[in-house]
Amino acid sequence: MNEEYNPYAAPKSSVLTAPVSNEGLPLASRWHRLVASFLDSLILGAIFMPLQFLTGTYQREAARQAAGGSIFAFRPENMLWAAFGVIILVGINWNFLLNGQTIGKKALKLRIDNVEGGPCDRGRIITRRIVVVQVLFLIPVLNFIFMIVDCLMIFRSNKRTLHDEIAGTKVVDLRSQLG
Repeated sequence: MNEEYNPYAAPKSSVLTAPVSNEGLPLASRWHRLVASFLDSLILGAIFMPLQFLTGTYQREAARQAAGGSIFAFRPENMLWAAFGVIILVGINWNFLLNGQTIGKKALKLRIDNVEGGPCDRGRIITRRIVVVQVLFLIPVLNFIFMIVDCLMIFRSNKRTLHDEIAGTKVVDLRSQLG
């Protein structure tokens, strides 16, 4: 053999790289995002409304309102429901979140991506998109302000909401990729 062995030379085997690139994927339309969010909310509502009714949550809230209680008051019960909501939301979407989707986003062929590119990982979606929003929704008055600002930010040219900005994410439309 005339060829000398060099232990420091680059490997000569071919290395496969992931063909997935989201460069050029269009941002999801506002309407598609709205419908996906609505689908996710319907699923959660179908689970939560019966549970809250069966546990007497609606009856206790009606009694508080009848006694002159404020809807802006902070109650520990709300914290428990919010925590339970996160667990249920993550639980029913666990496999979908692996691909940066929820059930609603999967149905509409949308995906949550990092701003830098590529699908967003499950941990980032849970900690920065879901948990942060739930915590902000627990704070009286601030929850309404957050909700309005979050919704209105989608009308910017980059179509990113406040929770997208917090998480460093964007929602892309996969239909062009699927052909």
